[in-house]
Amino acid sequence: MESNVIVDAGEQSIYVVDAVASSSPTPSIADHNHLLRNVIYDTHSQRGDRFIALKVSTERNTIVENVISSHYGREFKAIRPGAGNVERDNEYQPDVGQAQTRSLVQSIKEQVAAHLVFKRSSENSVPMSSAGR
Repeated sequence: MESNVIVDAGEQSIYVVDAVASSSPTPSIADHNHLLRNVIYDTHSQRGDRFIALKVSTERNTIVENVISSHYGREFKAIRPGAGNVERDNEYQPDVGQAQTRSLVQSIKEQVAAHLVFKRSSENSVPMSSAGR
């Protein structure tokens, strides 16, 4: 999960947990996830028992450069200790400003544009077979 702007997400903005309960239709292990450069903020208080931004209960995840607003009381993070998770450069601040959101949106636009240019150039460079003419 990379470069998302998450607004008013409810109790747990990002929650990484295994789905192993007997009621789970597709049991799965949620290890090795990447939570990178996401912005999480609220426009009003939604205080609940689990009002937290980053909750990671699994192993070997990468949690890097996420920005979380504390303005309306959202808790920062609960990352499972001793599970091989990599966590760095996450920020918890009262004012997650428009500048950070604009910067992230610009980054997303640039990534999409680069992908579209690459896709077009790949499509144009593939020769058509004689059967397709």
